[in-house]
Amino acid sequence: MNKSNRKILKWTIIIILVIGISNIPIVSFFIGVFTGTKSFYGTGYNYRSGLGKFHVSASNLKGDDFNTMYNDLIMQFKAYKKVNPNDTILYRNFKINVLKFWFWREYLTEEHYHLPYKEFPKEESMKTN
Repeated sequence: MNKSNRKILKWTIIIILVIGISNIPIVSFFIGVFTGTKSFYGTGYNYRSGLGKFHVSASNLKGDDFNTMYNDLIMQFKAYKKVNPNDTILYRNFKINVLKFWFWREYLTEEHYHLPYKEFPKEESMKTN
């Protein structure tokens, strides 16, 4: 292995380690807090149905973690769909920024990131159910 190949290998390992360590939940959380992309009291996540008649903010969901809150969101939306069978798609209003590599684990493992994205009108993104 020549000198340039070793240098490439060294930098590849360093980059993989930085990305891996930054995706450890507590490390990812503090990076998010220090960069201003995550807060201790909610994150501004809002959800809305395709027709806009159902909308809810993460701050109105029950639970201590995003999995429990997501389950509450889905239960509320299922109840809404029973009354409104033509409005069956639930959207998130927050974008996934792949450049924020410290959130990659969340993007892959947390269900609310798997919902389709749709930008809400400004005045409606602040409303809650």
